[in-house]
Formats: sequence, C-alpha cells, structure tokens
Amino acid sequence: MTQYLEAQGYRIVLARNGRDAVELARTESPDAIVMDVQMPEMDGLEATRRIRADGDIALTPIIAVTSFAMDSDREKILAAGVDGYLTKPVSLRALVGEIAKYLKQE
Repeated sequence: MTQYLEAQGYRIVLARNGRDAVELARTESPDAIVMDVQMPEMDGLEATRRIRADGDIALTPIIAVTSFAMDSDREKILAAGVDGYLTKPVSLRALVGEIAKYLKQE
C-alpha cells in the first residue's frame, strides 16, 4: 500500500501503533490519515477519537481501513469519527479515490 501511494505522489509517514498515529498527526499535520483499526498499544478507533478531540488536527480527514465488515462494525467505526471506511483487502484504486475525495474539499 505504501509503495503504491508513493508512486501516486503521496508522501507517507508511517505510525507503528495508535499512540504514534496521534503523535504524528500532531507533529506532521497531514492532509489525510489512513488509519488501520487494529493496531497495537492503542487501536485506530481510540486514536481517531483522540485526534478528533485535538482542536489543531480535529478536521484532518481520516479513512479507516479494517477487516471488520459487518454492519455493526461499520457503525462503530463511523461513530469513532472517521470520514471514510474501506474493508480489507483494500483496492488500491479505491483507496486513492477515497483519499482524493477528501483532499479536494480543501
């Protein structure tokens, strides 16, 4: 996924876990975040909630990527505050399309 996005011209900053994701969102001020729901130390839903609670980065578009595909999972993930939601295996074209959708709003 990283190589594909870099080939599309995106600069990628990788977080090792949810805590890193929150810290990198604060220090890097990304245009968009692709958030894996299942991460160590802090899951992507909690990381999303913390980003949404931080006024400086709260409006950063967040696209969740997860293997959870049931309707109840989708509702829980969207309730955490993500803007978009893609299930694994992720179509790379769909991911680029989803990212572009949120970047065009700026």
